[in-house]
Amino acid sequence: MNYKNYNLEDFLKDEFFIKWVREPNQDSDRFWQQWIANNPQKKQEVLEASQIIKSLRYEHEYQLEEAARNEIISNILGNVRQIQKEQVQQSTFNYTRVAAAITLLLVSGLLFWFINNYNDGNSPETKLSEQYITKSTIAGQRLTITLSDGSKIKLNTNTEISFPEKFSDSIRLVKVLKGEVFFEVTKNKHKPFVVQTGDIKTRVLGTSFNVNYSKTAQQLNVALVTGKVQVIRGDSIHHLVPSEMIHFEDESVVKSNFDPLPITGWKDGILVFEKVTFIEAIARLEEWYGVSIEYTKHNDGIYSGVFENESLENVLEGLGFTTDFNYELKNKKVILK
Repeated sequence: MNYKNYNLEDFLKDEFFIKWVREPNQDSDRFWQQWIANNPQKKQEVLEASQIIKSLRYEHEYQLEEAARNEIISNILGNVRQIQKEQVQQSTFNYTRVAAAITLLLVSGLLFWFINNYNDGNSPETKLSEQYITKSTIAGQRLTITLSDGSKIKLNTNTEISFPEKFSDSIRLVKVLKGEVFFEVTKNKHKPFVVQTGDIKTRVLGTSFNVNYSKTAQQLNVALVTGKVQVIRGDSIHHLVPSEMIHFEDESVVKSNFDPLPITGWKDGILVFEKVTFIEAIARLEEWYGVSIEYTKHNDGIYSGVFENESLENVLEGLGFTTDFNYELKNKKVILK
């Protein structure tokens, strides 16, 4: 396909291009990023086409609060005249041609303002303009990060996230690729904070909440501590208030109340066992302290306990007293006897 001869309307009709904008994968993203690098004269048309395609799905992903909606209307009324004047001067962005291609540009001023102020942070133009940073932890490691807007996030063990070095003017997007993260979001009513986990987005303005995401098991828990959040999956929007948690597993969705200590205690160095089996307790210890534990036998009891900033030795002493075992600790290896 000779994309060098494509104009804006051609990009809007091309199925391969549309699929890249809406559902990018590693192969298509590599192709288009390389093509743009080799054809910089087409970059502006690519950005404009991708903005239009993404904007057509916006209403399904976000529901604006009344204040934000009123601000949009105010900006439109104040800028429509200037926008229309600019459209006449810029022949590369002719809305008459675009309307023929996508049949959904009824108010050009609204679309222009919407695109430039409420991009969802996941479109190709964002990828081109923002430098993303990836941070991860391993077993036994936890990490605290302060983002460019002042928001603080804490990563539990075996967690990986991605975020821009500096947020865009319209949105603050953080991607949780796996693991557990606690967010303390700096309030900014004009710039929503969005956490993306797979195909689910959690949208806030300023609040604190916990996200626990397993990509392999296709499970997600979002637990709200303060403020309000919207958890968005496709066309469904779920609202949480403090002490509410929502659980996604495959196609099922369950909302419930929660006890903060077992869910968020980890961020304060508190290890909680709440009616877990011996095998589950061992797995938690391996992850929490970054060790490997060997054992030849175990009982079928159920264990509960709270350990606040305790050493591995103290926790093993406590569990050993309950389950009647001794242990030997060598470097990062524990042998239960």
